[in-house]
Amino acid sequence: MDGVIIRRAQASDATDIASLSYPDKTLQRIVFGRGHVAALIETSYLALSAEDASGHVTAFLAVNDEPPSELAEDVDYFEYVAQNYTIEIKDGHAQHFSMHRSLFLSYFVQTAIDSTVLSDMLQTVHQLLAHIEWILFPIAKSVNLAEIQRILNIFRIATQLTSIQADDDTYSNFDLYASHMSNFIPTVAIRKANIEDHDDLEPILKAQNENLVDTFGEYFLAELIGSQTNHNTCLVAEDSDTRAVGLMALSDEIDLTVLRESFDLTMYNNLLKSGEPRLPGSTSTSRLEKLLKRRTSPKMILLGPPSCGKTTQVEKLIATYGLVHLSTTVLARSASRKSTPIASKIKRILDRQGDIPNDIIIDLIAERIHDSDCVTQGWILDGHPQSESQAWDLIKRGIRPDVVLTLAVPDEVIVARLEKAHSTPDIIDRTKSKLQLYHEQSNAILKCFSKEMALITIDGNSDRESVGSSVIHALSSSEKTKSYQSVKSRRKKSFGPPKFIICGPPAGGKGTQCELLVQEYGVIHLSTGDMLRSAIQAGSEMGLKAKGYMDAGELVPDDLIVHVILERLTESDCETHGWLLDGFPRTQCQAEAMISEGIIPDLVIVLDVPDEEVVKRISGRRVDLDTGKTYHLTYNPPPPELKDKVVQRSDDTEDVIRVRLSTFHANCDAVVSSFDASSIILTVDGMKPKDDIIQEIIKAFPKKKTAKVAKCAKSTGLGPPRLIICGPPAGGKGTQCELLVAQYGVVHLSTGDML
Repeated sequence: MDGVIIRRAQASDATDIASLSYPDKTLQRIVFGRGHVAALIETSYLALSAEDASGHVTAFLAVNDEPPSELAEDVDYFEYVAQNYTIEIKDGHAQHFSMHRSLFLSYFVQTAIDSTVLSDMLQTVHQLLAHIEWILFPIAKSVNLAEIQRILNIFRIATQLTSIQADDDTYSNFDLYASHMSNFIPTVAIRKANIEDHDDLEPILKAQNENLVDTFGEYFLAELIGSQTNHNTCLVAEDSDTRAVGLMALSDEIDLTVLRESFDLTMYNNLLKSGEPRLPGSTSTSRLEKLLKRRTSPKMILLGPPSCGKTTQVEKLIATYGLVHLSTTVLARSASRKSTPIASKIKRILDRQGDIPNDIIIDLIAERIHDSDCVTQGWILDGHPQSESQAWDLIKRGIRPDVVLTLAVPDEVIVARLEKAHSTPDIIDRTKSKLQLYHEQSNAILKCFSKEMALITIDGNSDRESVGSSVIHALSSSEKTKSYQSVKSRRKKSFGPPKFIICGPPAGGKGTQCELLVQEYGVIHLSTGDMLRSAIQAGSEMGLKAKGYMDAGELVPDDLIVHVILERLTESDCETHGWLLDGFPRTQCQAEAMISEGIIPDLVIVLDVPDEEVVKRISGRRVDLDTGKTYHLTYNPPPPELKDKVVQRSDDTEDVIRVRLSTFHANCDAVVSSFDASSIILTVDGMKPKDDIIQEIIKAFPKKKTAKVAKCAKSTGLGPPRLIICGPPAGGKGTQCELLVAQYGVVHLSTGDML
């Protein structure tokens, strides 16, 4: 629509939205339930506002993964929909609805009866949520459809299957309407180009690429399509009328030197393949590369015969080193729940209790180890490979462990353990067969890994604690693995200025503690909003990208926010004094994005304030609309003459606060768990006096001593201290280096680490 901007809804829109009149208030309650707009903005899967040229909100839409109205409380409704409804698609075929590719229209209201704005807003939903195929809209049969006909014009009624009866009478009181993404986003098919596409593509080429035609002649397109080889190919996009509407030409016969001379490709490793030497003069490394070079968590494979205690030792290794556990069974089950063709295949195999093909297992492992937690924390693969061919497949895909641990337990001991546990004869017989297969393959598997990896065999014929201690001792003694540090030792070591993240509920006292932390540690206090605004004002590349999203009314993507933060953290004040992040990360995705970029805090502070106290602090707020001044009914009451004039903001009501708290708790727990393996986690009672809280933080993360640094700098007259330590092998240099770092705050440099 001309003059209308569709953007992400904001809490400040709530007042304008409350005044929108279509559908009327009564019909809104019947169709969408008694939802609070402010809560919908805060908690919906996606909430959008339409804004006119004067800045007034003219429409509001929310989509969610749960149905509106009285169905919202029924967690089984979607399962019922998936089983009992279909809708006709192209060529008359009926399609069921997928939970992973569908959302419900949970609220819609606008200024006037006009289906155009709803169509535009649904188009925006599909543009932002490309994986969503259907928007579902259940409507009570008691509703007069003529009153919402302009809305229903965009939807089609779904067909209810009569062969399955509803267990809940509530379901039978509703009809289901659905809208498909193809109504708003054109769908195309991709195929190889052929010469018959020339007539469709020629007008497009002339309209968009006149320079190409002028340079290469009018037969350029025909020659391009007609000369396809294994090294040069053309793809076309075909619309629903089988007409070619787009062309892409691909070639692997490229002069990379010309590209490197024409463009700055350092962020893409100058288009070098993995393992190729860097180009002369190219020395820049990403923060992630630097993080990986000093990564202390290993990549492990744990092997052993069945029932030898691998699971127990995996748990011990995870607790000690902070590794991510990779289980092929868990990976397969997780993949089966996704909405992909391979997921359907995996699910069918699991349903009939079959074995997942090895190529699928390798793909799942290869994909998983590139996730941020595996990259930064390391991983342990349990019980795979089980054959020599599987081992070679891992190596060919670049899945190379640092260490392969093998638990050695005699067969008779394993059988005795099963008998002691009163296992059935059938289980014992199956275990004996598995033991025979294991022995046939184990030596060949280890030979595959013998060249580059550390191979460690542990006597598993003992109690679990003794075996666990032997594993840790062996890892700390081996030349190839002794540099690995436990989670506990990594947490104790903090180099450079302090790096903090503070989390807490709304009105939980974060602002006060941020001020005290700045006073005590001299860190730079950073908030996401301030950093985005500063980046935009400075005209930085990341700032300009963020501005583009903000001007379009869209959310700034997590990866862009992380890059803005990374850009800010590399400035001299943060490098010198350290930093305190307030208000970020808010979600697990943001936390993992930080970790993948190497932005890891020393300390994560969690202010624990009871929900009832938060409700009391916020719900008591009152605002004088004339002056904008804020009061509190308990802590800062308004003067008597203003008692009847002050009002409560719509997002300060108890219902809205509790929704916000629910969201906070879910996200905060996920954020904290993301940093659990790399940072100190400190949970503080937020009800304590502010001075007690800051002292508890100082106790958990003592301030570095600076007096001796100043004394040393003053005595030499050459700035901060620069020290060299010498000594024979095993002479205690490592211990003294740790003490010097703690005493003088210097940065410890080791030639081995730097190389």
